Amino acid sequence: MEVQENHPKHDQKWLFMTEDGPVCLACLIEIFNNEYPLSKKQYCLRRLQDLLNRHKNDVVEVIGKDTRVAIHLTLTLLEFLVIDIDSRVKIIAVDVLVLIICNLKSEEVVSCVLEEISTKTQKMCSYQNSLPLFGLVGNLLENIPPLVEQLVQCHGSYVDYIVKGLNQPDEHVQSSLAFILIHVCCITSADYFKPTTKLGESVLTILNTSSTKSHILQTNALGLLNKLLVMPSSQHMLLDINENGLTFSAVMKKLLISGKHDIQISTARCLMVALSKDSYQNDLALNLLSADVAEVLFEILPTSNELLMESALCCLQLLVKTETFFTKCHSVYGLESIMRALEQALCMKQHKCTMYSLQLLEVILEKHLTGVRLFSSSLLTACLDLIPQVFNINNYQIGLECVKVFSNLLRKGHMLSPVPFKDLGIVLQSVSEWLSKTMCKTSFGYGKYPKRTATFGSTPQGLSNTLMRKSQATEQMLAIIYKSSRLLLECMDDPLALEETYCPPSQTEQSESTSIERYQQLLVSCLDSLCIPAVIGNAGLMSEGSICKLLYSSVNQLLETKYSLQPFVVKLISGGFISFTLEAKKHIRQEESRLQMDLCLTNCCMSVIMDLHPNVCDLVKVTFENALSNLYGSFKQMIAELLETRRIIDSHHHCILIMMYMVAYHQDSPVPPNVMLSFLDAYITHQPNLSSVSPFFLHCLLFLLSKIFLERKESLCEPSLDMLVSALEELGNKEQWISGDIFQLEWIFSSESICQCLGSVSLKKWLTAEENVSEDDCKEIIRAIMSQNASCLNTVLDLLEKGCERTVSGILQIFLEMGQKEEAPWELVENKCRQSLKMMFIGNMARLADHNVIALLSMISLSRQKRVSYNEDVKLVFHVVKYLCSISITEAGVGAACAFLTGSLIQSSAIQDSTVASVLMSHDGFIPCLEENLFNKDAEISSCAITMATLIFGCQDEIYEGKRINFKIGDILAILHSHQHVKVLAVLKLLKEIFLSKHDVGKFVVLKQDASGHPLELDSKEYRIVYMCLQQLAVKDTLNMQENAVSCMLSLLTMLEKKDKQLAEHLLRQPWNQLLVSDLISCAGGGTIPDHVLHFCFFMAERNLLLAIVKERHLEAICKQFLVIKQDELTPDDTVVKLMTKVFSYDIELIKRDEIEAKLKSLN
Repeated sequence: MEVQENHPKHDQKWLFMTEDGPVCLACLIEIFNNEYPLSKKQYCLRRLQDLLNRHKNDVVEVIGKDTRVAIHLTLTLLEFLVIDIDSRVKIIAVDVLVLIICNLKSEEVVSCVLEEISTKTQKMCSYQNSLPLFGLVGNLLENIPPLVEQLVQCHGSYVDYIVKGLNQPDEHVQSSLAFILIHVCCITSADYFKPTTKLGESVLTILNTSSTKSHILQTNALGLLNKLLVMPSSQHMLLDINENGLTFSAVMKKLLISGKHDIQISTARCLMVALSKDSYQNDLALNLLSADVAEVLFEILPTSNELLMESALCCLQLLVKTETFFTKCHSVYGLESIMRALEQALCMKQHKCTMYSLQLLEVILEKHLTGVRLFSSSLLTACLDLIPQVFNINNYQIGLECVKVFSNLLRKGHMLSPVPFKDLGIVLQSVSEWLSKTMCKTSFGYGKYPKRTATFGSTPQGLSNTLMRKSQATEQMLAIIYKSSRLLLECMDDPLALEETYCPPSQTEQSESTSIERYQQLLVSCLDSLCIPAVIGNAGLMSEGSICKLLYSSVNQLLETKYSLQPFVVKLISGGFISFTLEAKKHIRQEESRLQMDLCLTNCCMSVIMDLHPNVCDLVKVTFENALSNLYGSFKQMIAELLETRRIIDSHHHCILIMMYMVAYHQDSPVPPNVMLSFLDAYITHQPNLSSVSPFFLHCLLFLLSKIFLERKESLCEPSLDMLVSALEELGNKEQWISGDIFQLEWIFSSESICQCLGSVSLKKWLTAEENVSEDDCKEIIRAIMSQNASCLNTVLDLLEKGCERTVSGILQIFLEMGQKEEAPWELVENKCRQSLKMMFIGNMARLADHNVIALLSMISLSRQKRVSYNEDVKLVFHVVKYLCSISITEAGVGAACAFLTGSLIQSSAIQDSTVASVLMSHDGFIPCLEENLFNKDAEISSCAITMATLIFGCQDEIYEGKRINFKIGDILAILHSHQHVKVLAVLKLLKEIFLSKHDVGKFVVLKQDASGHPLELDSKEYRIVYMCLQQLAVKDTLNMQENAVSCMLSLLTMLEKKDKQLAEHLLRQPWNQLLVSDLISCAGGGTIPDHVLHFCFFMAERNLLLAIVKERHLEAICKQFLVIKQDELTPDDTVVKLMTKVFSYDIELIKRDEIEAKLKSLN
């Protein structure tokens, strides 16, 4: 680079290194000042730009050391902007000037530059030629914000000149001037710059008339408009402009339909600024709505541009604040666009747009005019489909907003006909699942709610955020339940709102609940498992008046529906809800909430009373209306206050009595027994005439006394008890105030006076009640009854003959359980049952109550097991056989009759009396009935039939002469292979009886027959199969099965030795016998070897096969067992003695042979 003459004088600090070699900054400045060709100056300007880009800080430091040099340089460079040169050079000059001025940070330099620019611009009198200077000013204002105040304060005429220039036709000029004014409008003090109407008109004119290519101009003009709207002094002015159709609304609409996303975004933001001003929001909104701006915003909503969607949604949120938006049906027009925008936002995972869409939808659903249809079928379906998708977003605020949308959707005006309760239920389930994460859903089971973890009206320290979220979630869930229940009530009276249900002509009722019932059940489930536990478990939430009101209003509305909610009401009462409500009521000040709480208590109690005592509903309702508003706090507090202030019994006492009865009836215990007993004692003693009190109040009184006795074994003091008994004696129709509950029986039979008064009536009512209590609670009471009063036992037994099926079943079960403990007077029980049964059979058989017959037969069968003497009633046996063979008998009746007859046969066989068998065989229908029940699916019945056949077979031949039972060997084998233990045992006993029988084949029990029905003998293959089955059964786990199987095997082998010696020998020498003995002895596990195993070994020893089937170690086990048994416990006929005698005779080595020999000699 050519250096100047003064270059040697230049200090080394002015020298900078570049890629093209060293450059002297001082020489460059001198070149700008001297008369050099313009091209050379342009070249130097580029080198200066390069220096600043490479060594900005060093260059600025050198220039800034002398302010005069800096000013001189900047003013020199300004000349490039006013001379006629290439525009690209001017751009470089502007860039260099901005870099120098901004980095120098010198007020003097800036002031000089501004002064020079202002002077040059106004002298040139040409906006077009001043364009580079405007560009420089704009860049400086952008980079040095405080420069704005200096420009406006010191160069006001220049600013006015700029404002006037907005009317210039050149769009580049307009764009540059608008850019400057954007920064000017940012000035904080309104005294320095006051926009005029002309400025507003100019801006609107630019936006209204600028060509579609002038994108920068539109952007800058919108930026300027935005700043003007922010300025309080210009807002009203802009919105009032109406010159030849030029209005703010019209311009905004035109820009919104331009199709350019960034222009649309900027326009929407201008609208947001304008609409956010409360002073004239309504007027502007009216103008915008009249200009159809809302429709344009709706049209651009479903876009993939996140900023555009967000801006449009924000504008619409401001527009929906005006009533005109809804009266002009803009909500109807835009609903589909909102749905599409929400769907698009979910697809793009743009949470902010999702949030804004939901907020807009929430307001529209809330404010939409009643009577104007908002949803079409497809839109409602789309809305219900989208709501669950929102909950997939892990964002609490978005989820909460979605819940509000669903809450506002639950209006009958928004629904179609019929109302899609099924789809609403699906959405409700999604909502409840999402809210449960915040509300900490917990299953407390039937009749249980959580305990209070905070006092009423208090907020736990350190959990404010958690409690706030829980409060929000609870309030929204309650709002949904409240609005849903209101929707249910509205739809129940409108046939068009309910779905049509169809069923076959033969079916009079629907087998399944309708969608509206299922929706109601889901609401109850949400209330029961979410809201009530959340409120009870966090009593501090009750301080929120809205939550309290919504909770009790929701319960009240649900109870008004025509569908039964009895289980829910029962849980409310049993779970402590009544006690909680009374305590909460003390801390609630809002009168409306207290009224809802009183109504809720009344509705809950009336719902239960209507089922238990329908005739006293009016009495209870009047009692609650007169007293409930003055009752609040815990039961203990209310009782203490009443006992202190009210000495005469009135509606307040009655009201507390009813509520205590309700909670006690449903197993809740909010009142200590001693407090309750004090109240009841006062209730009796302060009553002027106890016998004149309503029977229902007496019923409650007796019930509570029974409950107290059940828990504490305490009762009234003697004076009060005497007063109560006297009053009860005067009353007639005692059944109406005796509950018949089992625990009341315990209290009644605990006192002689009460027992004499109420014992017989209460016992009869309990025993004849259809709704009996569980048998587990009855055993102690029945035992007490029998020990106190023998006539009570007769009453119980009489009801076996006359009672309803449920009562009979309950009594029978009680006696069966007592029978296992030898607690019943069985002789009396059996005689009474026999007498009752015979009386029933003597009557008309067609009118027999099957359950009564079954019960009596079962009782006789049970009592028969408890006595030793035999005294069978042959006539009764005959009637039972006749009953068994009747056509109308039930399966349960067959079981009871078979059990009775089997027991009779067993007892008669034990004393070798064949009378019972003769009676059975005398009835023509007995054999077919017996054959039919041999294969009954009920194992007990089948085993009884097989046992009867076995016992009859063991009787004299004359009894069954000429009669046969066909019991094919295939059926027997099938039973032996089955897992029905009782049937297998019965068949084993039958086979043993057959094998040991001396009769010819085909006597009574036929196992095999030919085509013509003649009995046949089993062949060798069939005997081998039977023997294998018996071997398999002999190694079963149960000792009883082993014993019977081995016994049956031995009887089979004994029989075959007489009929087919070769087959018997074959079976005896089977190797499986060795394995069988090994398994049987191993099953003993080193303990006592069972007698049937020893018997089998002895059987083999008698046939000289012992050593072939019994291993040496097993012989040692038998020897050890023999030696362990005491001498005085053995006899020569014992199996083990006979077996050891046989073993000792073998020439084999035995452990302790001498001891065995000595012991055997002493026994013989």
